[in-house]
Amino acid sequence: VFDLILVDSGNEIDSGLAVGALQMTENRLMVLGQNETLLSRMEALMPIYKALELRFRAYVVNRYMADDPHDARYLRKRLKLEEGDQLICVQDQYGFSRYAEMDKTTLLEYKNQEYVGGISEILMYLFEKAGIEGGVEIRSKKKLPFRKW
Repeated sequence: VFDLILVDSGNEIDSGLAVGALQMTENRLMVLGQNETLLSRMEALMPIYKALELRFRAYVVNRYMADDPHDARYLRKRLKLEEGDQLICVQDQYGFSRYAEMDKTTLLEYKNQEYVGGISEILMYLFEKAGIEGGVEIRSKKKLPFRKW
């Protein structure tokens, strides 16, 4: 028995597996970016999600930059987020993602507090929706998130 199952169904809704995975829960998260191409693609897919009665409860903005014209306020308006929908911004303010990619490691290794805060917020959202009690902290030795009992 699992407390939580994560499914990455990709950004294309062109397979029965993706549709089936999305239909298995009410707790759907959409991961997106701030660039126009991704936002336009998501807007094009929204009528399909609506026809399938798939509603997202939280939107995770990956590599969020507060000084981008597509900031959190703009994204809330453009995505037409409803009361109770969450916008979780995972920041990469200093471009650490490129360094992590070159170093073949995770962003958690750089101890960027904005990034760690965003990841913690996602974990807490998932725990809450799954009915799992506990907090999130970062291990000092391996610097990986884990559930604190």
